[in-house]
Amino acid sequence: HLDPSLLVRAHTRRHSRCRPGKTTMATQPEAPTPPPMAGSLPPPRRLAVAVSPSALAMFAAVLVAGGLTAVTAMLAPGVVATGVPRSARELLNSEEFVEATASNIRTLSSEAVGTASFEEVRQRVMRSTAGIDAAIELLHPDAYRRLCNLEVSDAQAEAALRVVRKFGDGRMVALSRQTAEAMEAGPRDREAIVRRLADRLAPMLRDTVQLHKEMFPQRVVVFRAEAGALPRAPSAAGAPATATRVAAGRQSADDEISLGVNAHAEVLLEVLAGELGDAMPMAPARMLSVAGPSGASGVDALVDCLEASLPNPSRVSACLASNMEHLFNLLMRFGKGLV
Repeated sequence: HLDPSLLVRAHTRRHSRCRPGKTTMATQPEAPTPPPMAGSLPPPRRLAVAVSPSALAMFAAVLVAGGLTAVTAMLAPGVVATGVPRSARELLNSEEFVEATASNIRTLSSEAVGTASFEEVRQRVMRSTAGIDAAIELLHPDAYRRLCNLEVSDAQAEAALRVVRKFGDGRMVALSRQTAEAMEAGPRDREAIVRRLADRLAPMLRDTVQLHKEMFPQRVVVFRAEAGALPRAPSAAGAPATATRVAAGRQSADDEISLGVNAHAEVLLEVLAGELGDAMPMAPARMLSVAGPSGASGVDALVDCLEASLPNPSRVSACLASNMEHLFNLLMRFGKGLV
């Protein structure tokens, strides 16, 4: 959960924000001004206005505090307001991402959101997205500059947004809720958790495979139904920490939305990393992750992620989206009554 104070601190720094770099889209050279025709008015003179850095910083802080992320993006140096994302940072701050996230959170966290309108949730999502943008700039300035300068094609942007939009799909909502209920329905030792997940989610395997195909059409699902023992049980020293994480995860409505935005942003950046390869910095996505580097793999990585994500439904959905292949293998190895 990002500290809101980061938002103001980052946006009051004196250096300029996104500077155009080598990978930005080339700008067209300015055409020479034709000579004036006889009897015509002279061309208008350009007006240069000098603004102090402190005034610019104050103006940016006011914009962000008011949640006007779109206006901030339009005013950023080197950014052209075309309505189509051109950089990874612009995609993160885009209206498409904000609206998809707001819609998903209203569906996934309907109890926490209550009677808030779509516009109210959208405004809160915009403010949280601005906070993420500011925190990346403050904590990872090199990665921030790369996000500013990294081109994203229409196809790559759609690939990332397609995964984000699926969080609100009825099948994904049901999978997320069933997963959360299975995680919390009994003893919290690893063997019991895996058994409950397998039993509860096995009837949803076909829907889950279809979701994976729709979210990641270029990926091939490989089932590894090899024999083997259940995933490792957490150590006695690790059990209290897990319980503490789950207890601490019960948040207010504002925190529920903020954590939900973090989850959506993390998945967006992860998908972009898959699309863009090594050019995409990984520090921003790691910053947004609640699970942290556990060193686990396979089914253990899935369960570790789920334990850290509870009870926020957006975080659970993000965990499932990022570890869906591990979920398939869990169901194939330990599930009963597969359809």
